[in-house]
Order: sequence, then structure tokens, then C-alpha cells
Amino acid sequence: MVTSHSDFMSVMLDEDALYAEQKKLLLQLLTTLIRANPKLCQASQVPLLLASYGASRYKTDRLILELLRTYERNGVILATYK
Repeated sequence: MVTSHSDFMSVMLDEDALYAEQKKLLLQLLTTLIRANPKLCQASQVPLLLASYGASRYKTDRLILELLRTYERNGVILATYK
């Protein structure tokens, strides 16, 4: 339900830092949910995570990177998205 919310993409792809705090909290929630239930890792979510990743040292980018690592540990093949 979290990823299908109408504002999910707006928050994740926000480049103006308008939703910076919401994005951080949303990523923390996703991390918690996926740790609790690894079956939630879906390859269809990877493109959005990659699109919202800025390769910075910001907390949001570190959370995205950790999510991507978790996805990979749970069988999602990330090499497809090179």
C-alpha cells in the first residue's frame, strides 16, 4: 500500500528538497517493512529507487543504497539495471 500511494512517486523523485523529511521517513518505513518481511522486495520497485538515488552522502541516498543491497540479498537481480 505504501508504494501504491498517489504521492509515493512525487516524494521519491522530489529534486527540490520539498519533501526531504517525508522521503527520509518513507525510506525508513520501507527499510523496516522489508527487514520484517523480505518477500516485499519486488524487482518492479528497483527502477524508482535507482531514479531517486543521487549518489550523495545524504541520509536518503544511504537508505536507498541499503534498500538496494537488501533487495539484492533477497534475490532481486540488480545487474539488469546497469
